[in-house]
Amino acid sequence: MALAEIETEALVLRKVEYGDADLILSLYTESRGRISAIARSARKSRKRFTGALDPGSLVLVRYRPKASGAMETLAQSSLVDAHVGVLTSLVRIEQMGRVLRLVEKLTPERLPDEEIFARVKHLLGQLDRGEAGEPEVLTFHLGLLGRLGHAPELGRCVACGEEAPPGRPAYFDPRRGGIVSRRCGGGAMLLSAEALDAMREALAGAEPAGPWSEEAVAQISRALREFTRAQIG
Repeated sequence: MALAEIETEALVLRKVEYGDADLILSLYTESRGRISAIARSARKSRKRFTGALDPGSLVLVRYRPKASGAMETLAQSSLVDAHVGVLTSLVRIEQMGRVLRLVEKLTPERLPDEEIFARVKHLLGQLDRGEAGEPEVLTFHLGLLGRLGHAPELGRCVACGEEAPPGRPAYFDPRRGGIVSRRCGGGAMLLSAEALDAMREALAGAEPAGPWSEEAVAQISRALREFTRAQIG
């Protein structure tokens, strides 16, 4: 029995041109989570596919889900927001690209999460309006890890369980999954008290309360990059 056709908002994570006129898309949808889909003749048909299907665009898509889990076939799409403001800044283009890659890499297929969808949609809107920078992108990265159950341990040593005192720097080991006390061998990097506090606030769901120092941004960026690579690949 064929499944009913659905209509849902979706964020375009990636697109690949296929054949003479088709597009292969990676989408994060509000109602179905991350899916792969083909938009047949999308590069020719302006009637069924109005507006661009570029990475970072928010679109409204319509398709009939396949029970087999195979690639979906879009029947129609229309552009909701192209986030063209991002294109005025190379920095924001890079930040948006990083957000899209994180969502594609970390989220499971066909497992909807309205909270994740809302967070991505909100952040892309902020980047579009020039209201977000590196702290907001890093906060999103941490929040996404936490939402998916991959958060680094920032409150206590991952080896012995000793609590890490607030307001103090601590060693961080990406391979071991978080804070490591000095008596347990320490870690590959030393995070400042400012960086640790900012990361803890982000995991608690708080947006940056104030500006982060360049040193804190650099430390958090390196810690998250190496943690994600070590723990997820």
